[in-house]
Parts: sequence; structure tokens; C-alpha cells
Amino acid sequence: MLSAMADDGTRQTLKLFGVAVTAFEEAVGSGSGDAARKAEAELRTHLKDLIALIERLSERAAKL
Repeated sequence: MLSAMADDGTRQTLKLFGVAVTAFEEAVGSGSGDAARKAEAELRTHLKDLIALIERLSERAAKL
């Protein structure tokens, strides 16, 4: 059994990233350039949030 589970912020970050990936994929598939560009921008924002999460966790791991 895991002694510590991911917190709600982590789950939310991952969920939003997954939704953004799906939205980008769908926008590209629809052939709409404007929708694809907007979805890509949104995905890049969530990717930055995900990278920030990884950095925070790496800092915590380095202190173990």
C-alpha cells in the first residue's frame, strides 16, 4: 500500500494536461487552423504547469 498519494493539485494538473492534449488532437483532426492554434497555446500553458510540478517534485526528492 502506498503511504502517500498524490495531492489534489497534482491530480488536477495532470487532468488538465490530458484534457488539453485531447482538445489539441481533436482540433488538428477537425482541420481548423484557428482552433488548432488556440488548443496548442492552451496545451503549452498546461505543459509549463506540468514542468513546474516536475521541478517542485525533483527539488523535494533531492532533499530525501
